Amino acid sequence: MNKALAATFAILLSLDGALTYWAINTGQFTEQNPLMAPMAGSPVFVLYKLATAVIAILIIGWLTSKVPRMRRLTNLGMVAGSLLYVAVLATNLWEVFTTI
Repeated sequence: MNKALAATFAILLSLDGALTYWAINTGQFTEQNPLMAPMAGSPVFVLYKLATAVIAILIIGWLTSKVPRMRRLTNLGMVAGSLLYVAVLATNLWEVFTTI
C-alpha cells in the first residue's frame, strides 16, 4: 500500500468532515447524505469520517499484504477515492464562498 496515498485519502476525508461540521454549525448548508445527516452537526461526525478513512486504509493494507497482486488495484482505488474527495471539497468550498 502506498502510504502517501493512504495519508492523502485520510486527510481529505478529515478535511471534508471538518468543513461540513463547520458549515452546518454556522448555517452555511446542510448535509445531503441521508446516512450522515443525523450526526452531521455533532463533533462525532468528524471522528466518524476519520474512523471510516482509517478502517478503509487498514482493510486495504490487509488486503495488499495477503494478495500482493491487488496493490495496483488498491492504489488505483485510493487515487479514485482521493480525486472524489477533492471534487467534494471543491464543491463544498464553492458553496461556502458563494453564499457568504
